[in-house]
Amino acid sequence: MVKGYLGGNLYTFLPAENLEVKGRIDAERNYRGYKGAATGTLIASLVSPLIGLIPAIATSVSTPKIDNLGYPSEELFKKPDYNRSYTKKAKKIKSGKVWKNWGIGFGANLLLVLLLSAR
Repeated sequence: MVKGYLGGNLYTFLPAENLEVKGRIDAERNYRGYKGAATGTLIASLVSPLIGLIPAIATSVSTPKIDNLGYPSEELFKKPDYNRSYTKKAKKIKSGKVWKNWGIGFGANLLLVLLLSAR
């Protein structure tokens, strides 16, 4: 915020809203569309970590569908800077959750193998 005087009156300039930052913050708060991809990867990885790699790779590289983005404002989403940063952050969130679930499946299988081989 910048304050100054114009014609003897105090005025305030507010900086332009940074739509890229707002897009990232809104994605962190609102994006929940990753759950299907993450759950599918977890289930497949619990069956076999190798089988789980198939959905993990396929879903982590794909951009979330527009219906799954859950953005809070249609008006903001129409702005290119906001749209780009929201979508990019949502993809990063989705990818992270998918690989975390693959890791859980891998870890569970590894633990099972270690327990069975210790007998």
